[in-house]
Amino acid sequence: MAPEINELATKVKFDPRESCTFNPNHEKQMVELVIKNESSQPIITKLKSTRPKHYKMKPVFALLKPGEKKPVKLVFKGFPKNGSSKPSAKDRFSIVYSAAPNAIKDGDDPRAAWTDEQNKKLISAQGIYKKGIRIKYFGVNDKEPDVPTGSELVIDKNQLAKLLKEKANNNRPLPPPTPPPNATTNNSGSGRRIPSRSTPSAIPLEPPKAGDPLSQANGPIIFLVYNRQEVEIEDDDEEEDGEEDDEKEKTPTKKTEK
Repeated sequence: MAPEINELATKVKFDPRESCTFNPNHEKQMVELVIKNESSQPIITKLKSTRPKHYKMKPVFALLKPGEKKPVKLVFKGFPKNGSSKPSAKDRFSIVYSAAPNAIKDGDDPRAAWTDEQNKKLISAQGIYKKGIRIKYFGVNDKEPDVPTGSELVIDKNQLAKLLKEKANNNRPLPPPTPPPNATTNNSGSGRRIPSRSTPSAIPLEPPKAGDPLSQANGPIIFLVYNRQEVEIEDDDEEEDGEEDDEKEKTPTKKTEK
């Protein structure tokens, strides 16, 4: 059974909710993120970042039962000493999540939910959400206030193309009516019948129905470039799937205070 509309957008919680802060130096640092599933459904999660070269997560993939909490290590590997990378106001982690497919059970590898084609179709159909965690840096932008943000509904490009096609069909103008048998004759007395004409009127676009992914958005929907017949999802900053932080360090990772 699919989750209630907006349940996943409002009942999956994050701590910290909006941002985490690191020292902008070359030392490896870590902040703990806690994901809590307060919904009635098990969920699957996947973490992403804007700069995978510098940011790692552990675990990247997870399965959370209703009421379960999952700690995740957000690791900043440090900037190189040669100064080739610097802090950016666009740096962020993102948590992508959805209701878990029935095929994914407790103890299964949650990575399969995001890589198996059948599972990908299922989670795309029921709605995928994304929550961003902004990365700040001490002495650079750590004093900037957090702007509260909700989880965003992410629509797969194929699903979005289908929705737009369906709505375009619903909005297609009515065809001209068939002339009735007693159509008006012309004034010349020739007896030729002149078909009656009417201007087609557009059908108003109906609001999304319950269950339509467009009706579940609790924040801005991430989209979209409409180029001829192709629809693609466009994000303002490129993100890549997270990578596990499994390197063996000779010195312990410093835990950065929230």
